[in-house]
Amino acid sequence: MLGSLGHRGEAVTSEAAVIGLDLDQVGDRLGRFRLQQPGAERAMAASLRRYGQVSPVVVFVHAGQYELVDGFKRRAALREVGQASRVTARVLETDQKGAKVAMLLVDHQDFTTTIREHVRAFEDRGGAATVCLYDSMKVVVHFWEGEQPVYNPRFLAFCFHYGYRAWACKRRRPRTKGKVEEPFKYVTSNLLNARSFVSRDDLNAFTREVWLPKVDLRPHDTTKRPPLELWEQERPQLLPLPDHPYDTAEVFYRCVGPEWHVPYRQNSYSVPWTRIGQWLPVRVTEAELILYGPDLCEIVRHALADPGRNEKRTLPEHAPGADEPRRYELLRERFVELGEQGPAFLEGLVRGRRYGKEEAHRVLGLLATYEHKDLIAAIERACRYRAYSLTAIERILTAQGLS
Repeated sequence: MLGSLGHRGEAVTSEAAVIGLDLDQVGDRLGRFRLQQPGAERAMAASLRRYGQVSPVVVFVHAGQYELVDGFKRRAALREVGQASRVTARVLETDQKGAKVAMLLVDHQDFTTTIREHVRAFEDRGGAATVCLYDSMKVVVHFWEGEQPVYNPRFLAFCFHYGYRAWACKRRRPRTKGKVEEPFKYVTSNLLNARSFVSRDDLNAFTREVWLPKVDLRPHDTTKRPPLELWEQERPQLLPLPDHPYDTAEVFYRCVGPEWHVPYRQNSYSVPWTRIGQWLPVRVTEAELILYGPDLCEIVRHALADPGRNEKRTLPEHAPGADEPRRYELLRERFVELGEQGPAFLEGLVRGRRYGKEEAHRVLGLLATYEHKDLIAAIERACRYRAYSLTAIERILTAQGLS
């Protein structure tokens, strides 16, 4: 993954200055790599109105301009709030390639990735720590009630499973937090600097088999003792692991698009084309993406593609096929679900439009955006005026939304 982003070992240092900038000085040229989340931006705006900016955004300098690496929602929310024209920013000393790598790391600080890395760490060390310190990261802390942290219930379930205690460090008190800046700097300058890795597996294998065995035996600058020696000393204090590891699979719903694929992390995975417009449960493990039908029976499994590759994982048997009469019959079964006028609309669409069946796919795909009852009402109105086309349905739905 690092190699695919063009990273060839340039240092991404976390020893960064915190400065104040005008909002207009902060660009978002890397914003195209981030998902747009209007709901999250509104929540961020509400938080800014109540507390102000608590944590700095992260920027780097490119062609004399400050560009965002992390903090896109905060920047948008600050503009929406309009109470401040300045933003607090932490400046990374890196180039554009290193900034993309930093964005990759930030993007993977979600709940699923966080607990998976905890599980890896516990299994690698042979036990769980009694207490783990955390900054005020959203995965761990849902919100603060005064000076009391209210923890994310999902993360607490994970803590209770392993029997350890989470400790949220107080805000704006860096002396209470764990030491993380210098170790991160050591990794980027010692492990990543002047080395190339073709994939994340390549990086992990080198770290595990070559780099860590040397580092663990090297005396630490602060303790003057090798980390491996200290770990052996503290090993008896680790909590024993439970009989079964925590299930880290991610579960959510996705609507099947008109091209009979579902999206996940900028890749897409096929399902049988007759599923177009259906909302399907999806389960994602570290290696597979598994799709289930509305009845919760498994439909298909796909090997997971690396995030951001824009890959299409397609199985040939999921395509419509060359049997056009059979294709029409299956489409008719789907349009029966769209009210009494559904089959009549399909018949008019296929008879009057050159690519009627393809338009029918896209009509079903509108269920990803509009409610079932709204699409039924739009089809009834289109049939009333004999407007058998995708564009007619889209215009009616737009008008219904404005009325």
